Amino acid sequence: VSHVVRGCMAYLTNLWRIGDMLDKQSKIRMVNVFIHSRLDFCNSLLHGITAKQLNRLQKIQNSAVRYVYGWKTRRGVTGLRKSLHFLPIQYRIRFKICALMHQVVHGTAPVYLTKDIQRRRPKAVNLRANSDETLLEERVHGDLRLRHKITEKGISIAGPVKWNSLPKELRELETAGIFKKRLKTFLFLEAYRDC
Repeated sequence: VSHVVRGCMAYLTNLWRIGDMLDKQSKIRMVNVFIHSRLDFCNSLLHGITAKQLNRLQKIQNSAVRYVYGWKTRRGVTGLRKSLHFLPIQYRIRFKICALMHQVVHGTAPVYLTKDIQRRRPKAVNLRANSDETLLEERVHGDLRLRHKITEKGISIAGPVKWNSLPKELRELETAGIFKKRLKTFLFLEAYRDC
């Protein structure tokens, strides 16, 4: 996290130097290219990091929003972030995990993911969830579910939990592009529900 924060701050410092020469759309493109690309790179591995570390990454995104609007003073940026359609960091992580699980469900994921994650098998008891073929099996160890701080962070544990929490109509989408678009809308509405 520290490496990402340092790299993003260096880019933001340089972007502020040329900020007066760019219009708003160009600034947004620069933020997407230099800041969001670094924040999003392998961010599914950041699932389960501490709130303090997550806050450090969120501050980078908030600084990028201030850059786009040319605000040098610290003000609340939630409304501005919403107007730019930027998902907060924790939702960007969730987006990446759900996108990976979509690949697992549709057989386009790498082997190292598909070997640890399977579709949910119907239970012996007749349940409504038995007919839902989009659910993923949460891993179990013996008779106990693997629920430990370390194991909860793994993609094979967190992925099915995040995937199964999505609405069924989202999980049923087959096309990756449409799925990502609707997933972003779903997470956007969830993230800014109170704004």
